[in-house]
Formats: sequence, C-alpha cells, structure tokens
Amino acid sequence: METALIAVVGTPLGVVATHWLQGRAVERTAVPARNEQLRQERIAAHSAFAGAAVDHRRSRNVR
Repeated sequence: METALIAVVGTPLGVVATHWLQGRAVERTAVPARNEQLRQERIAAHSAFAGAAVDHRRSRNVR
C-alpha cells in the first residue's frame, strides 16, 4: 500500500519538477538569442539612420 501511495504522489511531483526544469532550460537558451536579435536590429537601425543623415548632409551641401 505504501509503495502505491509513493508512486501516486511521486508521479505528479516528477511531472511538475520536469516541467519547471525544462522551462528554465528553454529560458536560458532563448534569452541570449533574443538579446542577439535585438542587438542586430539596433545595429541595422543605427546604420540606416547614419546613412540617412549622410545623405541629408550631402543634399544640403549640393544646394
């Protein structure tokens, strides 16, 4: 009887623990990837802005 009770209680605890640990593992891998994507987007935005500023300055000089 005790063995069955341990199995009944242990199985849901194992499921909860596994779910929690896998969630943490996914979070650890997703955060650096998201940060890298944001970094790349910022670089692209700054480059586009710098290019527009140079074009604007060049057009002002031509006038």
